[in-house]
Amino acid sequence: MKLIYTTTSPYARKIRMIILEKDLSERVELQAIDLVADRALLNSVNPLGKVPVLITAQGDVIYDSPVICEYIDSLTAISPVFPAMGAARWEALTDQALADGLLDAAVQIMVLRREMGDAAPEKLVLALDDKIHAALNQMDSRVPAFREAFDIGQMSYIAAIEYLMLRFPKLYWRTGRPSLSLWYDENADRPSAFATRPA
Repeated sequence: MKLIYTTTSPYARKIRMIILEKDLSERVELQAIDLVADRALLNSVNPLGKVPVLITAQGDVIYDSPVICEYIDSLTAISPVFPAMGAARWEALTDQALADGLLDAAVQIMVLRREMGDAAPEKLVLALDDKIHAALNQMDSRVPAFREAFDIGQMSYIAAIEYLMLRFPKLYWRTGRPSLSLWYDENADRPSAFATRPA
């Protein structure tokens, strides 16, 4: 099977982390693309024109990242990253949704600034920034309740935090968030996180 992605996509990064956590590198080919140069290829496999996209061994096409993450996790029972049932499952899925929502807001700001520069609507940018900070505050409050297993929610937190560090270096996400800051320091160099870190 093949994963089509970009090296800086935080959504694809979650999938790449799962592949490493579950020792599936030999089963999943990674195809990094350029969103401009390879636009025709991307549009041919995903009508939304977005990465990541997974093409299964049977030729089926799966998108977007939450669906691909769960599909990859289902390939082997080794090191599950999606809890099977109960409160643990819903907490992990909610953590993933929270981190993805933060990323959606951050990506929207990036698009606005790239396409409109200083003409980007300030009110909209500020509203999106408020969402990012609200999400970070909620993430900080969630950390003490984390379970021992490194699940999809925790992977999503790392992907979100490090995307902010890459694209918003002046955003001091640690300020006033001691639990999140300490948790990140304890997990940032986990092998799957280190190996997939964007340059």
